[in-house]
Amino acid sequence: MGRWALSPIIGDGTFRIVAGQEATTGPYRAKAGDHGGHTALIPGNADGTPAFGWCLVRFDDSADLVAAAADGDIRLLPDWTLDHVITAGEAASISSALDHFGITGYPSPTGRTVRQVLRWIADRLDVTWSVG
Repeated sequence: MGRWALSPIIGDGTFRIVAGQEATTGPYRAKAGDHGGHTALIPGNADGTPAFGWCLVRFDDSADLVAAAADGDIRLLPDWTLDHVITAGEAASISSALDHFGITGYPSPTGRTVRQVLRWIADRLDVTWSVG
């Protein structure tokens, strides 16, 4: 089963990745890609640069989630179903992930479903989409 995460965007927008400088060269992309199969939502500005320094990622079943969890730059969101209602104790991990990327103004995750939290994050990215 896939897993949601927040990831920094790396690269400089060029086509060439320079050995030893992989995080700062090459196309704009989610750092989460270092850990395998994923889909990333990376909204862009009119000039083609990323609109934000972070993106919402959905890892697929082929991703190395152990390595992703150990990556200090990536924040895996808890592995709950979309309709799971988040308790006060569980909300801290979501708030911590949002805080790590400087995402502010979020409502308390407590009492909301995972689906509602993901929709709120997507709204920050100005993405029109449907979660399940």
